[in-house]
Amino acid sequence: MGSNRPLTATLSLVSKRSGIGWVNECGHHHRMYVHISPYETCAAQAQRCAEHVEAAASDPQRLLDALRCAHLALMAAMVEALSGTAGVGAFSDKLAAQHLEFMRGTRSQMPGERTLTYSELFSRVQEPGRLDFSDPLVFSEHEKRVVAEIDRFRMLIDHPKPTMWGIEVVELVQLLVRLPDLLERCVAAAGHRYLDGPDEKVRDGLHRIKTALPGVPTK
Repeated sequence: MGSNRPLTATLSLVSKRSGIGWVNECGHHHRMYVHISPYETCAAQAQRCAEHVEAAASDPQRLLDALRCAHLALMAAMVEALSGTAGVGAFSDKLAAQHLEFMRGTRSQMPGERTLTYSELFSRVQEPGRLDFSDPLVFSEHEKRVVAEIDRFRMLIDHPKPTMWGIEVVELVQLLVRLPDLLERCVAAAGHRYLDGPDEKVRDGLHRIKTALPGVPTK
């Protein structure tokens, strides 16, 4: 016979830092749920990006899928790096202040969790005092153009236009070549991430990307 106690008596929400999920009274993750967190997303998208790059050796169209995964992995890593000890660094300053009021008990309703845009996050990780566990990230002008181009192409994919665009395969390969270093630096800035997090998945995905890209035909 199952317990007649209310569901809320046996389940509780995991903290943001560990991802969204449910734990039972013993503290074990309930197997009926998956977890969503910036770092879990970063790791998963690094793996998915690698899969698409590997497939691009015979189907270059898959590079567009790889680019979408690269964009999401970078965005998730920047959110994780900016979150900091209070977990509010990836919000606008106004929204972050509202969350802090809620934590202090001076605000009754929890605010929304809309994070900054991709380009805003990229600007913020370069600002002094924004990263709790790292100096501001420094990027070359070329790296800044790469990050902007990844965003531009991702917009074309995710927001279809009534026009046809042709992109040289070599151009996409040159963008993705820069991904491992960019992502590794963003992840390293998230010094507060839980120690048993999926670091190995990120490393494995980036290694596979580096290995597979030379096999993509560009001529």
